Amino acid sequence: MPIIEVVIPFKDVFSDEIKTNVGSSYFTLSNDWFVGSELVIRTAAGGGGTLLILNTDYELSEFNSFYSVKIESNVYHQIRIINPTYQSTTLYFSGQSVKTKIDVSEGVVIGDDDIKDNMIDWGSESGQVGAVDMPIVDSGSRITATEVENALQELAGSGRTTETIKDNAADLDTHENLTTAGVHGSTIVATANKLVHRDASGRAQIVSPSVAADIVNKSYADSTYLGITDKAADSDKLDDLDSTSFLRSDAGNVTIPIGSSIEAEIEWNATDNSIDFIIN
Repeated sequence: MPIIEVVIPFKDVFSDEIKTNVGSSYFTLSNDWFVGSELVIRTAAGGGGTLLILNTDYELSEFNSFYSVKIESNVYHQIRIINPTYQSTTLYFSGQSVKTKIDVSEGVVIGDDDIKDNMIDWGSESGQVGAVDMPIVDSGSRITATEVENALQELAGSGRTTETIKDNAADLDTHENLTTAGVHGSTIVATANKLVHRDASGRAQIVSPSVAADIVNKSYADSTYLGITDKAADSDKLDDLDSTSFLRSDAGNVTIPIGSSIEAEIEWNATDNSIDFIIN
Protein backbone atom coordinates (compact mmCIF):
# COMPACT_ATOMS: atom_id res chain seq x y z
CA MET A 1 0.00 0.00 0.00
CA PRO A 2 1.22 3.57 -0.61
CA ILE A 3 2.72 5.59 2.20
CA ILE A 4 1.55 9.18 2.62
CA GLU A 5 4.36 11.41 3.80
CA VAL A 6 3.28 14.04 6.33
CA VAL A 7 5.41 16.88 7.56
CA ILE A 8 4.35 16.74 11.21
CA PRO A 9 4.58 14.10 13.94
CA PHE A 10 1.38 12.90 15.57
CA LYS A 11 0.33 10.38 18.20
CA ASP A 12 -1.31 7.04 17.47
CA VAL A 13 -2.52 4.35 19.88
CA PHE A 14 -1.14 0.80 19.94
CA SER A 15 -1.99 -2.07 22.32
CA ASP A 16 -0.64 -5.49 23.38
CA GLU A 17 2.40 -5.56 21.14
CA ILE A 18 4.17 -8.80 22.11
CA LYS A 19 7.88 -9.14 22.91
CA THR A 20 9.38 -12.44 24.18
CA ASN A 21 12.73 -13.07 25.88
CA VAL A 22 14.03 -9.54 25.36
CA GLY A 23 17.00 -10.10 27.64
CA SER A 24 18.97 -7.21 29.20
CA SER A 25 19.71 -5.28 25.99
CA TYR A 26 17.92 -2.24 24.60
CA PHE A 27 15.24 -2.95 21.99
CA THR A 28 12.63 -1.04 20.02
CA LEU A 29 8.96 -1.49 19.34
CA SER A 30 7.42 -1.85 15.90
CA ASN A 31 6.56 1.84 16.15
CA ASP A 32 9.99 3.43 16.42
CA TRP A 33 8.99 6.30 18.70
CA PHE A 34 6.61 6.27 21.66
CA VAL A 35 5.38 8.54 24.45
CA GLY A 36 7.18 7.57 27.65
CA SER A 37 4.39 8.55 30.05
CA GLU A 38 1.82 6.52 28.12
CA LEU A 39 3.82 3.30 27.90
CA VAL A 40 2.29 0.31 29.71
CA ILE A 41 4.13 -3.02 30.03
CA ARG A 42 2.30 -6.03 31.45
CA THR A 43 2.85 -9.80 31.65
CA ALA A 44 -0.59 -10.59 30.16
CA ALA A 45 -2.80 -9.18 27.40
CA GLY A 46 -5.90 -7.07 27.90
CA GLY A 47 -4.62 -5.30 31.00
CA GLY A 48 -3.99 -8.49 32.94
CA GLY A 49 -0.90 -9.88 34.67
CA THR A 50 1.73 -7.82 36.41
CA LEU A 51 2.33 -4.15 35.61
CA LEU A 52 6.03 -3.32 35.22
CA ILE A 53 7.29 -0.14 36.93
CA LEU A 54 9.49 2.48 35.22
CA ASN A 55 13.06 2.66 36.59
CA THR A 56 12.35 -0.44 38.72
CA ASP A 57 11.54 -3.05 36.08
CA TYR A 58 12.49 -1.14 32.90
CA GLU A 59 14.12 2.07 31.65
CA LEU A 60 13.79 4.25 28.56
CA SER A 61 16.46 5.59 26.23
CA GLU A 62 17.07 7.79 23.19
CA PHE A 63 14.94 10.78 24.14
CA ASN A 64 13.82 12.79 21.05
CA SER A 65 13.62 16.52 21.84
CA PHE A 66 12.18 17.48 18.44
CA TYR A 67 9.18 15.15 18.67
CA SER A 68 8.77 15.93 22.36
CA VAL A 69 8.37 19.64 21.69
CA LYS A 70 6.01 19.08 18.77
CA ILE A 71 3.57 16.81 20.60
CA GLU A 72 4.19 18.25 24.10
CA SER A 73 5.13 14.88 25.63
CA ASN A 74 8.47 13.13 26.24
CA VAL A 75 9.23 10.81 23.35
CA TYR A 76 11.65 7.85 23.42
CA HIS A 77 12.98 5.22 21.01
CA GLN A 78 14.37 2.33 23.10
CA ILE A 79 13.41 0.20 26.10
CA ARG A 80 15.52 -2.01 28.36
CA ILE A 81 14.16 -4.48 30.91
CA ILE A 82 16.35 -4.12 34.03
CA ASN A 83 14.50 -6.61 36.26
CA PRO A 84 15.84 -10.10 35.43
CA THR A 85 12.44 -11.59 36.35
CA TYR A 86 10.95 -10.21 33.14
CA GLN A 87 13.93 -10.60 30.76
CA SER A 88 13.03 -14.15 29.71
CA THR A 89 9.24 -14.05 29.60
CA THR A 90 6.50 -12.74 27.33
CA LEU A 91 5.62 -9.08 27.73
CA TYR A 92 2.74 -6.98 26.32
CA PHE A 93 3.30 -3.36 25.37
CA SER A 94 0.58 -0.70 24.97
CA GLY A 95 0.62 3.09 24.69
CA GLN A 96 0.94 5.92 22.20
CA SER A 97 3.37 5.83 19.30
CA VAL A 98 4.67 8.87 17.43
CA LYS A 99 4.39 8.70 13.66
CA THR A 100 5.50 10.86 10.79
CA LYS A 101 4.07 8.61 8.07
CA ILE A 102 0.64 7.12 7.53
CA ASP A 103 0.17 3.71 5.96
CA VAL A 104 -3.14 3.93 4.12
CA SER A 105 -3.83 0.27 4.82
CA GLU A 106 -3.92 1.03 8.54
CA GLY A 107 -6.83 3.42 8.18
CA VAL A 108 -5.40 5.81 10.75
CA VAL A 109 -7.71 8.71 11.62
CA ILE A 110 -6.33 11.92 13.12
CA GLY A 111 -8.87 13.24 15.60
CA ASP A 112 -10.01 16.78 16.24
CA ASP A 113 -7.32 19.00 17.77
CA ASP A 114 -4.72 16.19 17.56
CA ILE A 115 -2.52 18.38 15.36
CA LYS A 116 -1.38 21.60 17.03
CA ASP A 117 0.31 24.60 15.46
CA ASN A 118 3.57 23.85 17.30
CA MET A 119 3.73 20.48 15.50
CA ILE A 120 4.09 22.21 12.15
CA ASP A 121 7.55 23.08 10.91
CA TRP A 122 6.92 26.66 9.81
CA GLY A 123 9.50 28.44 7.70
CA SER A 124 10.70 29.35 4.24
CA GLU A 125 13.27 26.59 3.80
CA SER A 126 12.79 23.47 1.69
CA GLY A 127 10.52 20.99 3.45
CA GLN A 128 9.01 23.62 5.75
CA VAL A 129 5.48 24.95 5.67
CA GLY A 130 5.41 28.56 4.46
CA ALA A 131 2.90 31.10 3.21
CA VAL A 132 3.15 29.68 -0.29
CA ASP A 133 1.85 26.34 1.03
CA MET A 134 -1.23 27.84 2.69
CA PRO A 135 -4.27 27.97 0.39
CA ILE A 136 -6.59 30.95 0.34
CA VAL A 137 -9.99 31.46 -1.26
CA ASP A 138 -11.49 34.89 -1.87
CA SER A 139 -15.25 34.62 -2.34
CA GLY A 140 -15.39 38.32 -3.21
CA SER A 141 -13.00 37.89 -6.16
CA ARG A 142 -10.83 40.77 -4.96
CA ILE A 143 -7.68 38.72 -5.41
CA THR A 144 -6.75 36.03 -7.93
CA ALA A 145 -4.00 34.24 -5.98
CA THR A 146 -4.80 30.84 -4.49
CA GLU A 147 -2.20 30.88 -1.71
CA VAL A 148 -1.24 33.37 1.00
CA GLU A 149 2.20 34.33 -0.36
CA ASN A 150 0.94 35.81 -3.63
CA ALA A 151 -2.30 37.06 -2.08
CA LEU A 152 -0.32 39.31 0.28
CA GLN A 153 1.58 40.71 -2.69
CA GLU A 154 -1.65 41.40 -4.56
CA LEU A 155 -3.09 43.33 -1.61
CA ALA A 156 -0.29 45.89 -1.91
CA GLY A 157 -1.65 46.85 -5.33
CA SER A 158 -0.85 46.37 -8.98
CA GLY A 159 2.69 47.36 -9.88
CA ARG A 160 3.81 47.73 -6.25
CA THR A 161 6.09 44.70 -6.18
CA THR A 162 8.31 45.74 -3.28
CA GLU A 163 5.82 47.57 -1.03
CA THR A 164 3.59 46.17 1.71
CA ILE A 165 0.12 47.24 2.85
CA LYS A 166 1.85 49.16 5.65
CA ASP A 167 4.02 50.95 3.08
CA ASN A 168 0.88 51.94 1.18
CA ALA A 169 -0.67 53.45 4.30
CA ALA A 170 2.53 55.39 5.05
CA ASP A 171 2.66 56.69 1.48
CA LEU A 172 -0.95 57.87 1.71
CA ASP A 173 -0.20 59.73 4.94
CA THR A 174 2.81 61.40 3.35
CA HIS A 175 0.82 62.30 0.27
CA GLU A 176 -2.04 63.75 2.32
CA ASN A 177 0.34 66.00 4.25
CA LEU A 178 2.10 67.49 1.22
CA THR A 179 1.87 71.28 1.11
CA THR A 180 4.12 72.06 -1.88
CA ALA A 181 2.47 72.90 -5.18
CA GLY A 182 3.01 70.31 -7.86
CA VAL A 183 1.28 67.29 -6.32
CA HIS A 184 -0.37 65.52 -9.26
CA GLY A 185 0.57 68.57 -11.32
CA SER A 186 -1.30 71.01 -9.07
CA THR A 187 -0.48 74.71 -9.38
CA ILE A 188 -1.27 78.02 -7.66
CA VAL A 189 -1.56 80.03 -10.88
CA ALA A 190 -4.53 79.82 -13.24
CA THR A 191 -3.58 77.00 -15.62
CA ALA A 192 -5.90 74.98 -17.84
CA ASN A 193 -6.50 71.32 -16.96
CA LYS A 194 -4.52 71.48 -13.71
CA LEU A 195 -5.53 70.84 -10.10
CA VAL A 196 -5.95 74.01 -8.05
CA HIS A 197 -3.40 74.32 -5.23
CA ARG A 198 -3.89 76.98 -2.54
CA ASP A 199 -0.85 79.04 -1.52
CA ALA A 200 0.41 79.57 2.03
CA SER A 201 -2.34 82.17 2.63
CA GLY A 202 -5.06 79.89 1.32
CA ARG A 203 -5.43 81.75 -2.00
CA ALA A 204 -5.62 80.30 -5.49
CA GLN A 205 -5.98 81.83 -8.94
CA ILE A 206 -8.57 81.33 -11.68
CA VAL A 207 -9.22 83.04 -15.00
CA SER A 208 -12.20 85.35 -15.57
CA PRO A 209 -15.55 83.60 -16.04
CA SER A 210 -17.24 83.09 -19.40
CA VAL A 211 -20.56 81.44 -18.48
CA ALA A 212 -22.99 81.91 -15.60
CA ALA A 213 -21.78 78.89 -13.62
CA ASP A 214 -18.09 79.94 -13.68
CA ILE A 215 -16.24 81.20 -10.61
CA VAL A 216 -15.67 84.97 -10.42
CA ASN A 217 -12.17 86.20 -9.66
CA LYS A 218 -11.24 89.55 -8.08
CA SER A 219 -10.20 91.17 -11.32
CA TYR A 220 -13.54 90.43 -12.95
CA ALA A 221 -15.48 91.60 -9.90
CA ASP A 222 -13.54 94.89 -9.67
CA SER A 223 -13.99 95.69 -13.34
CA THR A 224 -17.66 94.71 -13.49
CA TYR A 225 -19.07 95.76 -10.13
CA LEU A 226 -17.79 99.19 -8.89
CA GLY A 227 -16.80 99.64 -5.28
CA ILE A 228 -18.43 102.27 -3.04
CA THR A 229 -15.77 104.90 -3.74
CA ASP A 230 -15.85 104.24 -7.48
CA LYS A 231 -19.64 104.62 -7.54
CA ALA A 232 -19.39 107.89 -5.64
CA ALA A 233 -16.73 109.21 -7.98
CA ASP A 234 -18.85 108.28 -10.95
CA SER A 235 -21.94 110.07 -9.60
CA ASP A 236 -20.66 113.46 -10.79
CA LYS A 237 -22.02 112.52 -14.20
CA LEU A 238 -25.46 113.08 -12.71
CA ASP A 239 -24.93 116.31 -10.75
CA ASP A 240 -21.56 117.65 -11.93
CA LEU A 241 -20.28 117.27 -8.38
CA ASP A 242 -17.52 114.99 -7.14
CA SER A 243 -19.36 112.91 -4.55
CA THR A 244 -16.31 111.12 -3.20
CA SER A 245 -15.91 113.79 -0.59
CA PHE A 246 -19.25 112.78 0.89
CA LEU A 247 -17.73 109.46 1.88
CA ARG A 248 -14.92 110.96 3.93
CA SER A 249 -15.56 111.24 7.64
CA ASP A 250 -13.43 114.37 7.80
CA ALA A 251 -15.19 116.24 5.00
CA GLY A 252 -17.82 117.85 7.27
CA ASN A 253 -21.27 118.84 6.08
CA VAL A 254 -21.87 119.88 2.49
CA THR A 255 -24.79 122.02 1.30
CA ILE A 256 -26.01 121.37 -2.22
CA PRO A 257 -28.49 123.75 -3.95
CA ILE A 258 -31.45 121.77 -5.32
CA GLY A 259 -33.48 124.65 -6.71
CA SER A 260 -33.83 128.43 -6.49
CA SER A 261 -35.07 128.39 -2.93
CA ILE A 262 -34.47 124.85 -1.62
CA GLU A 263 -31.19 123.47 -0.35
CA ALA A 264 -30.35 119.95 0.83
CA GLU A 265 -27.63 119.47 3.41
CA ILE A 266 -25.78 116.14 3.30
CA GLU A 267 -24.26 115.14 6.57
CA TRP A 268 -21.84 112.25 7.03
CA ASN A 269 -22.79 110.06 10.00
CA ALA A 270 -19.51 108.61 11.30
CA THR A 271 -21.33 106.46 13.87
CA ASP A 272 -22.79 104.04 11.35
CA ASN A 273 -20.96 105.20 8.21
CA SER A 274 -24.11 106.52 6.56
CA ILE A 275 -25.21 109.73 4.77
CA ASP A 276 -28.00 111.87 6.23
CA PHE A 277 -30.00 114.19 3.91
CA ILE A 278 -31.36 117.37 5.57
CA ILE A 279 -33.77 119.53 3.54
CA ASN A 280 -33.58 123.22 4.41
